[in-house]
Amino acid sequence: MIFTAPMKQLVAVVLDHDVDNVTRELLRQGVMHFISIKELSGDWAAKLGEVAPLVSAARIAETRKRIESFLRIIEKLPNAGRGLDLSKLAALDLEETNKALDRLAASLQGRRERQKALQQEILKMEDIQRQVELFGDIDTGIQTRSQYSFLSIQAGTIQNSYLESFGEALKELPSVHLRYQDENQQTTLLLITLKRDDAAVSKIQDKFGWIDVELPPARGLKPEVTHELDSKLQALKQEQESVATEVSSLIADKLSWLEEIWANLRMNEPYTRIQSFFSKTARTVLFSGWLPASRQQELETAMRHASGNRCYLEWHQPTELENVERRSIPVKFANPRFLAPFQMLVQNYATPEYGTIDPTPLVAVAYLIMFGLMFGDAGHGAVLFVLGLVGVRLARGAREGVRNLLKLITWCGASAIVSGVVFGSYFGQPWLEPLWFDYHGIVLGHGGGTGFIKDIYSILLITIYFGIAVIGLGLLLNWVNLVVKREWLKLIL
Repeated sequence: MIFTAPMKQLVAVVLDHDVDNVTRELLRQGVMHFISIKELSGDWAAKLGEVAPLVSAARIAETRKRIESFLRIIEKLPNAGRGLDLSKLAALDLEETNKALDRLAASLQGRRERQKALQQEILKMEDIQRQVELFGDIDTGIQTRSQYSFLSIQAGTIQNSYLESFGEALKELPSVHLRYQDENQQTTLLLITLKRDDAAVSKIQDKFGWIDVELPPARGLKPEVTHELDSKLQALKQEQESVATEVSSLIADKLSWLEEIWANLRMNEPYTRIQSFFSKTARTVLFSGWLPASRQQELETAMRHASGNRCYLEWHQPTELENVERRSIPVKFANPRFLAPFQMLVQNYATPEYGTIDPTPLVAVAYLIMFGLMFGDAGHGAVLFVLGLVGVRLARGAREGVRNLLKLITWCGASAIVSGVVFGSYFGQPWLEPLWFDYHGIVLGHGGGTGFIKDIYSILLITIYFGIAVIGLGLLLNWVNLVVKREWLKLIL
């Protein structure tokens, strides 16, 4: 656990007709870090041909992302790490799949555009609604035409024969028009629009013979205008929901097909990527890669079974290989699962070179001690601990990095609880006797120290000693790594 896991390099040769079975087994095992066979020493590797996959991994990924864009609409995005059955891995027909996706996209296009248009109309109608609420008296607005309003409020007459067509034309713009007075052949309307649409409104008015009139400011019109706006907004939102339902239904009808194709694409991506590292002769295929030494026997057994024992496998220790730099060997951590949050911290800085010390266990101890010294309160630590546990439970389907961060919060909460009990601090209060020394008592000058902890300066010395210990441990680990790498000059300096 202190050093990175030992690795071995595999050079394999299989018959051409066994390539599919072997690739599937390599995909199922998921333990190899592939390298190009041409990276190996010797002129023979340069004479090999390439194994060109029928479809590139980039094209597969592009099609998979198209499917995800459809599934995202109905919030049914599948989990990339679960539910993949390699027995269902099938050959791809990307041309036919993309044609089917094009047909689905075409059937959604008109509805999606209508959704956007409705949303824009709703926003404009809500803008009118806000302006009407701020305007005050509508009747006064007709008379004064305030230059500070974003609304254009007009009264005018129009022939009854044009009334329906006039209303249809105004549907293209956010507007409210109310019947103010009906006469024999014409109707007086109150028209409210946004000033930015004045040019378009004027064209519609001219087309249907609008004649401006002046209304007496005696009738309260604001309630009617507000009611009309509410009705129009409600109708627009209902239509928007109806279109959204249609879109979801179209995708839901294809859901099983989309998920099936997505799963096949998701498996074909690494399948194709694995084969991109293959090289070939007339009848055989060669590949090479690194894997943890502990998985050698398992992989060898699986490959011999997949190829009917028609394969040649050659294993190499890193020390047996010439011209292989330590930095080029992939690194596999050998830590237990409970140290995963602290391994994430180590990887955020850098990944240790192969064969050197993995500082994860030491980082875990030092980090928790440091957090406990900084956050030494049992009450606040308990809050962090509970939040971390609840977060881990709720984030079961989240990415591994998110889950590790929540687990780290849980560990830090536990550390704070321990240090809070040691220092006698509970939500900033000394409710119980400390196990070591009374932190609050010393800070407030009331005493409470034990042993070498006499005053505030003694507490500060703890942090200094801790810092010296961490720096010294870091130097020691670095010396060990330099010995392992045989960098003697660097070690001496």
